Amino acid sequence: MSLARRLVRATLTTGVGFAATWLALELLLTAAAAWTAEAPSANVDAPYVILAEGDSFTYGIGGRSFPRQLEERLNARAGQPLFRVVNRGEPGLNTTGLVERLPEHLAEVHPDVVVVTIGENNSWNTYQTQTPDISWANWLDMALMRSRTYRFARVAWVGWDRPTFHEGAPTVRQAGALSTLPEATEIIGLPQEEDAIRGERETSTPTSYSPEWVAVYEAAFLKRDEGDYEGAVAGFRTVIAARPDELAPYIGAAGALLRLDRETDAIASLRDGEAAQPRGVSMPEAWFHTLALAYQRAGDDANHIAT
Repeated sequence: MSLARRLVRATLTTGVGFAATWLALELLLTAAAAWTAEAPSANVDAPYVILAEGDSFTYGIGGRSFPRQLEERLNARAGQPLFRVVNRGEPGLNTTGLVERLPEHLAEVHPDVVVVTIGENNSWNTYQTQTPDISWANWLDMALMRSRTYRFARVAWVGWDRPTFHEGAPTVRQAGALSTLPEATEIIGLPQEEDAIRGERETSTPTSYSPEWVAVYEAAFLKRDEGDYEGAVAGFRTVIAARPDELAPYIGAAGALLRLDRETDAIASLRDGEAAQPRGVSMPEAWFHTLALAYQRAGDDANHIAT
């Protein structure tokens, strides 16, 4: 047998094996969903119907769903079975998917009230969220979101790569940072507590620093407060040189650099701090806010904050 024929046979065998495995997983996940699903409400003749729409928080995983508990509580309070709660939650559903299927459910159930719990999966589920001019890779990703197997793999991958992915993907948190930049921009980039923002001087110092480095770190803030922004940058960079794994001085340096109108250097400081963190560590809100402000001041729309 020629080499070309063997390559074709190997390719076909691999493709068939992959397709069979994918189909088996799809059937397994579908069966698991049916097995774990709660039985529908027995109150079929209840005069009041509530439709519960949403993701896995509505569907209920690992215990009784909140729609079932809601029905029980309402009927217990009424003293008779006046309420029926229809659970149409689906694990992994995003807001676009919910909007797409909601009219069908409304026409089928005819509810008096609709309760919606949705949004958690927007950080990773891209189904129907991309613009018309998306790349072929994004188009394929969006199309595959219809598959339970693919959604399961995406959740597993995101959860492994970013243990705190429930906080939201970087693109989502970036948008939040841009929409909530405070008017008092002088506080952006400074790791301060809430009462410090209200005017009481109290810095939040990394707890892993020795007393010697705590003094250097706080001295950098004092220089910043006194208007010595160059001195503050130098102080923060001294701390960074000693403890490059700590993110706070990178943010502090970026805040001082922004006061010097050195947006490019501020962005570089924040990116250096990000690169110094262990893989999978989620950046704090102060980092996103500071980076958003730096890009905004630089005249950039900040569409590439997330990495």
